[in-house]
Amino acid sequence: MEAIVEEPVVVKIYPGLKETPEFREAIDSRSKTVEDILETLKNGTVLWKVRSLSKWYRRKYILDHKNGTLRYEPSHKPPCYKTSTEILVDDIVDVRKGWKTDTFNKIERTISKKHKKSPGQKHTIDEAVCFSLVHGRNKQSLDLVAPNAEVADVWVRGLRHLITVLSGLQQEERFERWLKLQFQEADIDRNGSLNYEECLTLLKQLNVKLPKPTVKRMFDVLEGW
Repeated sequence: MEAIVEEPVVVKIYPGLKETPEFREAIDSRSKTVEDILETLKNGTVLWKVRSLSKWYRRKYILDHKNGTLRYEPSHKPPCYKTSTEILVDDIVDVRKGWKTDTFNKIERTISKKHKKSPGQKHTIDEAVCFSLVHGRNKQSLDLVAPNAEVADVWVRGLRHLITVLSGLQQEERFERWLKLQFQEADIDRNGSLNYEECLTLLKQLNVKLPKPTVKRMFDVLEGW
C-alpha cells in the first residue's frame, strides 16, 4: 500500500492586493517599451511597503516626473509627523530585485524559523514580487512587495533606467564644469576669450597633442569668423 504524502498547507504571510486597472496595465511588462513602463509608473500602482514581517503598509506609489520624485499616497500619519512621503529619484542609488536588504533578509530568516516549528505549513513570500530602493546618504532601503512578479519587474526596469539616465547627465555636467575650469585657468588675462598662446596652454592642459602649425591654422580660421 502506497504511503499518502500530505502536501503542506501554504500560508501567505501578507494580504493580497485586489487587482485594479492601475496594475493590470503593468502585467505584460516584457512587451513594454521604456516609454510605456515610465507611463505606468507615472499612473502609479498599489504596493506593500514592508518594515518587518508584521508591519505592512498598503500604499499607491507614483512617479512624479515633473518634480523628479517618487511619492506615495495615502499617508495616515497626522500633520505633526515630519515623515516624508516622497523620495527624490536623484537620491536613489540602487534598485534591488528580490531579498537583498536587511529587512527582507530578516523576514526570510523568520519564515525559515516558522517553517521549522510548523513543518505542516509552508509560510511563503515570493521573492520575485519583492524589490527595494536604496536611497540617500545613509543608504536607507524602501522595501516593497508588488502584487505579482510582472509589476515588480516594471518598477525595477523603470527606476533602473531613470538612474542610468540621471547618472549620465551628472557625468556630462561634471565634465562641462571641468572643461569650463580648464578654460578659465588658460584665460590668463580673464577677458573671456583665448588668444593663440592661451589656446596652446588649454590644449596642453587637456593633453591634446597637435603640431603648432596645425593649431595656428585652426586658430586663424576661427578668429576670422
